[in-house]
Amino acid sequence: MRMDDPVHLKKSIKQLHKKNLHPRQQEPVRVNLFSHLSQPDKRVDVLGELSLGQQASIHPAFISLGIDIDEGRIWGSNRRCLEFLRATVALINSYAWNEHAGDVPATGSLSRSFVTVLVRHVTFLDQCRPLPVTVRNAVQFLKQVLNRLDSVTSAEEVRASLLEEIDLFVKDRIRLAGKAIAALALDSIRPGECVCTYGYSSLVAKVLIRAWRGEDSTNEANTARRNHSDSTVLNGRLFSVLVVDSRPCFHGREMFFNLRKAGIPCELTHIAALPMIAKKVSLTILGAHSLLNNGHVIARVGTAQVANIVSAVAHTPVLVCAETYKFWERAQSDAFEFNELSDPDDIWRGPRGIQAEWDKGLPDYYVSPPSDVIQLDGDESETYLGHCFQSQSSLITPQRLSGWRIKKTLRLLNLTYDVLPPELVTAVVTELGILPTTSVPVVLRVTQSAPDAEVIN
Repeated sequence: MRMDDPVHLKKSIKQLHKKNLHPRQQEPVRVNLFSHLSQPDKRVDVLGELSLGQQASIHPAFISLGIDIDEGRIWGSNRRCLEFLRATVALINSYAWNEHAGDVPATGSLSRSFVTVLVRHVTFLDQCRPLPVTVRNAVQFLKQVLNRLDSVTSAEEVRASLLEEIDLFVKDRIRLAGKAIAALALDSIRPGECVCTYGYSSLVAKVLIRAWRGEDSTNEANTARRNHSDSTVLNGRLFSVLVVDSRPCFHGREMFFNLRKAGIPCELTHIAALPMIAKKVSLTILGAHSLLNNGHVIARVGTAQVANIVSAVAHTPVLVCAETYKFWERAQSDAFEFNELSDPDDIWRGPRGIQAEWDKGLPDYYVSPPSDVIQLDGDESETYLGHCFQSQSSLITPQRLSGWRIKKTLRLLNLTYDVLPPELVTAVVTELGILPTTSVPVVLRVTQSAPDAEVIN
């Protein structure tokens, strides 16, 4: 929604009411510069606010997914897309296709009757949290499939075709694409490389773990690699990883633990300390939320700062790993026009997790790693990690910021995404190859020129 446009806001609310949904209550204390963006009040429970009960028109799988996304238990572009497709499969299997077959003369086709149901569920997820580009493109893909099935009158054939196309989408556009990107990025890691990455990206983690394991996946080879504590052996090459992390979510912890579990030697540092150690970096590999038509990259906030620091201090190449289904026809060059406003209370409270009280975050989140993280074998890395976050916890004063809403001169802003200019990106690693950022519109043009590009609205 364009929250600062009364005409557009009124129209959007009217469309929500047609879908038996209600707009979410907005955050009362906001930064005026971002007043055009939606910012739901996270202190209000999404289930009760949207009036969803036992008689709700939303499938239980989507309700559960929406709550998990809203409360931050499910995050990441790829994971949110996979969970969305999993919920869509549950919706397709429980949809009364035979009952709606009698409505074909009124709706025009069996697939069109399902589009209405799908759009309502997608709108519900968008109310819980703005949809990522991956989910948007997945919805676009589903509409293309339904458009091809427009003339099919068999309910079982429509259902089976939808399930088959979803399986192919997950396999080709996500699973196999990730493996292809990992194989291509493998050649970019040279002997003695110090690879820098930021936060957590499932695709970047896959690339680094694939590079660590190499082409030889035998148990003997993997055991030999795990025995090295100072460097990673990769077909005779050595490399290490520097994980950069930042508040408020500290997603880099998960990257750090996953890489350590795979046997990769890595260091964890705060983004504020990166300029002091950036000279040791020889390659930077970053994840992306989406790639825009004008070559800019939307990624987790802080990504642009990391790329700028390593480019200015170490003069190293910056690779962005992204599947082509993250390409977006939108064009923007700053983080103000389009962004997502996260919960401002995360800044002083930390992630809320499953806490019932809005003003209580995960216990000791800033002091020590959560209890469900991967345990390490070495005491040295655990001591280093605990010291790292213990030193940061001294800077956090929740009592001084907990009442920020009543202070007229104080506003908290928690942006979700950064916009990375193409000048800072050396190349984009996709399943189609290693491409320059200028190739994004070419890939989009080829994709949109497909015979099934026409979509049911």
